[in-house]
Amino acid sequence: MANELQFRHQFKDVALYFVLMNDSNQYWNVHAAPSEWTALGANWSYFATDMTEDVNDYHYTGTIPATLPAGFVTILIYQQIFALKNAQDWKVASIRKYWNGSAFDDLLDIIATAFDTTIPSGPTAGSIYERIEALDDLLGASGDGDVAAIKAKTDNLPSNPAAVGSEMTLEDDAITLSKFDESTAYPLTSADEGASSVVRTGAGEKTILDIFNQIGSAVDDVDSTGEETISLNKAVEIILAVVANNTTYDAVTNTFTIFGRDGSTVLWTVKPSLTVSGTRTESTKA
Repeated sequence: MANELQFRHQFKDVALYFVLMNDSNQYWNVHAAPSEWTALGANWSYFATDMTEDVNDYHYTGTIPATLPAGFVTILIYQQIFALKNAQDWKVASIRKYWNGSAFDDLLDIIATAFDTTIPSGPTAGSIYERIEALDDLLGASGDGDVAAIKAKTDNLPSNPAAVGSEMTLEDDAITLSKFDESTAYPLTSADEGASSVVRTGAGEKTILDIFNQIGSAVDDVDSTGEETISLNKAVEIILAVVANNTTYDAVTNTFTIFGRDGSTVLWTVKPSLTVSGTRTESTKA
């Protein structure tokens, strides 16, 4: 029978009985009307159900109460050694089984049923259902989960990616103003202003070469009259020649001549006029 409990004992012709206990440490009270789960009482016999020895020696059977609700139950089998059933009787077996309301289920059948059952919405945190649901989100029932998305991204990677430390080529115009991060590009700023430790394009779209050429070409108003423009290089060379006294003065023509370092190359000729301004004598180009 589906609700029959069978047990093979090592002794024959003895009195066996069983007691049922649930996971809340309550005992099935067969004396109550109707029978129910209760706390353990003083009368042990209220919880005991006798077993009978059949024609096969050592083999005992008992009947599980039909009113026992479904759930996991621990079956405690005792051999009676006192005149009256007592909690101190010899416990010969302890078996935990799942009672489905009419029969005991095999553990493998329980597992098979669980995996053949639709995952409930909002599964209990930490349960096997929650773990399976997480895997389903990752894999996707139709292959459209997060793994597929990751694969789609990695499929775009080259078959031979650059090794660590390899030189990288940046596409033209890859860095735009909207992508320029001044906090990580110090000392540069996106605007062409402020101090920096690098050469950069100047204001008005002038390059550094333009600026050097400008310095090396004309410099306005080197002489005090503002009549001519000479290069900065030449102005410096004239100053050095005067300091070195590479000069002559022709009183006839009132001409002051400045020579280069070789003593013969004429760098500059001036016909000065001397005027008194206050306590100073000023020399200007004639």
